[in-house]
Amino acid sequence: MITVDVAFAATWLTLASDPTSSVQLFKTDRSEQSNLAGEIRPYAPDPDTSEVRNRIIVTGGVTSQIPMTFRRVTPDTVATLRSWRGELLLLRDWNGWRRWGTFFDLQIVNYAGQSSPLYLVTLTWQDSTYVEAV
Repeated sequence: MITVDVAFAATWLTLASDPTSSVQLFKTDRSEQSNLAGEIRPYAPDPDTSEVRNRIIVTGGVTSQIPMTFRRVTPDTVATLRSWRGELLLLRDWNGWRRWGTFFDLQIVNYAGQSSPLYLVTLTWQDSTYVEAV
């Protein structure tokens, strides 16, 4: 039996509605911000001390936002990324991430002094656990 190890050196975004449509990008960073929706609410004061009791209120669900910067992106890939904003995508990278989600923002910076146009592209990935497309 032959065993093959696959080593990813890049990041792939694949369009969920068309799995044959995929782009390969090279990420400069990998950080994640995980948010739990909640707040502290004051409730009735203690009659003996007049101190207000504060309670922690958590409103279900953790959201993840991942800022990503891709370097040396071609004009064709920039056009593809523009058309994929708000679409369900699969993100895979060399460290084993396999996440479903989308992005809505796209910041594009042109590299100066290049013989062919290349771009630095920044987006904020947002994980999705459920899709309610209209």
